[in-house]
Amino acid sequence: MNIYTPYTYLITFLPTGQQYYGVRTKRGCNPTDLWNSYYTSSKVVRQLIAQHGCGAFTTEVRRTFATREAALLWEHRVLRRLDAACTPHWLNKNNGDRKFVNEGPGGMWGKKHTEDAKQRMSINSSGEKNPNWGGKAFTDESRRKISEARKGKCNLTAETRERNREVWKSDMNPMRRKKYLWWNDGTDSSLSEKCPGEGWVRGRLWSAGHRDRMLASRHPKKKGSTPE
Repeated sequence: MNIYTPYTYLITFLPTGQQYYGVRTKRGCNPTDLWNSYYTSSKVVRQLIAQHGCGAFTTEVRRTFATREAALLWEHRVLRRLDAACTPHWLNKNNGDRKFVNEGPGGMWGKKHTEDAKQRMSINSSGEKNPNWGGKAFTDESRRKISEARKGKCNLTAETRERNREVWKSDMNPMRRKKYLWWNDGTDSSLSEKCPGEGWVRGRLWSAGHRDRMLASRHPKKKGSTPE
């Protein structure tokens, strides 16, 4: 019987070198689940699996944890440090922010307010106790900040936006790879519209040295940016 072990993992999409960093915390989960019964919760990764097959990815369990909270917190810290949601190299669409509300000791993460507590909060924020009581209006600056916070947009630089556009237009964009697919029989690789024959599965075979050189040339890693 598998022991409940939350874990973080790293998945690499071989045709483009793009990566996905995630966490698994479901009840009863174990690192042996990865790529056997669990294929991430990412819609992007699942779409790529449907198009290219599981063989187009390499997987790695990065770290295990004793509790769900510790695993989620670690994933959030790594994704925030990498700014994965705003970087074309990463397939992540967010930095784990939505999972974290009042985290840490004494916070309300994973808890619910009682009806009595809700009533007290309502009383404490009504009438003169409300900072906007009396018809006070938000300043234009405050409205702008509130708007940006609600949109949840990434503040991309002009350079990053241009790089994103180039990636989207280039063959590095996985959505452009619709006609030809890589196939392999465990020994050789072939680029074809259809399966070459029996025993062939989707995905390209790379030597460890070639894959490392390809990733290093396409996506030079900054010092201290390797996820753990």
